[in-house]
Amino acid sequence: MGFEAKRIGGAGNTDVVVRWKDSDGETITAVVDGKSKSSGTVSHGDVSDVAIETHKEKNGAEFVAIIGPGFGGDTLKNHARKKGFALITDIELIDIAKSSQMLGLSLAEISLLFRVPNGLTQLTELITNKQREQDIVFWVVSTFKQEQNAMESLSARDLYFLLRRTEISPSLEELIAAFEMLSKDEIGILIQIKKASEIENTTYVLRGEHHCVNRLRALANSIEKGLS
Repeated sequence: MGFEAKRIGGAGNTDVVVRWKDSDGETITAVVDGKSKSSGTVSHGDVSDVAIETHKEKNGAEFVAIIGPGFGGDTLKNHARKKGFALITDIELIDIAKSSQMLGLSLAEISLLFRVPNGLTQLTELITNKQREQDIVFWVVSTFKQEQNAMESLSARDLYFLLRRTEISPSLEELIAAFEMLSKDEIGILIQIKKASEIENTTYVLRGEHHCVNRLRALANSIEKGLS
């Protein structure tokens, strides 16, 4: 996911120490304890406050997360909320890891999972919104590909009417945002043809799409090589 993670484990130690930089460049630390239960449910008796607080203090951590297959009973959940311990199931963690890669989430966004009480909910909503943005991009590009020959150029308002009966049914504001992103020099897959006084009526064409995809993929590959 992009965090600096160090596995420690052993008696008297937390399982994993995770670090990242916030928007101000300050290092943030979280301690992560993993719990495995054959029953599939971690209960209040499986969590030692003293041990966790010791791990937190020892590593100078701002956040604590407990990972397990599931968490049972209101006692544990209420106590964790009171102490500021994030309870994260292994399935939730796997889904977040997949989404972080697919949607390009920043560390600041992913780190919401450590924030109690509403961080995980906020992150889930963020992932849903990011996925919707990607789905709208798909529909914009796909519609241009299908309709451009017949209509020559298309505006955000044109796509609003073309897509209003689809499953995604994007708003005009969402389409304008997608058009603006896809027409930026850094991407450049949409080329402006005729500027209108109302931005939703400005028309574009889809051009050089394969070159754009290859250029962005080559750039991503170079960055990955540099980081490896």
